[in-house]
Amino acid sequence: MGYNMVNNAIMLIVYHTFYWQPKGKVWISYILLNVEGLSGILLGLVVICLTDNITQCTSFLIVYIIAMFSFTGYIWPVEAVWPPIKPLSHIVFPNTFISEAYRAVEFKQAGITHKEVRKFLLWLKY
Repeated sequence: MGYNMVNNAIMLIVYHTFYWQPKGKVWISYILLNVEGLSGILLGLVVICLTDNITQCTSFLIVYIIAMFSFTGYIWPVEAVWPPIKPLSHIVFPNTFISEAYRAVEFKQAGITHKEVRKFLLWLKY
């Protein structure tokens, strides 16, 4: 987890120094990125505990990651996902809320009270 925190800090410094000035609060972006990294670490640990060998683990994670990129807003926004699948993106993939909150902070100057960030915080509460 320490490596994740240092990596996110360096990434945000480089990103905001060379590419553009931050529109939102950088500390909220930092926290969201660390929670995203923690969810990836926990996903890996859960899959390792549930599978019997490395082939099953790798196969499951490849399918999961392709679906995650398709339905959580990494490739295109969740608003563009096919309507019957949209509720699944919030139920099956917990990082949908994180990516929506991060986009709101970075592009809309959202604070902690913004609608999309609040949805993430309410999800985090459970």
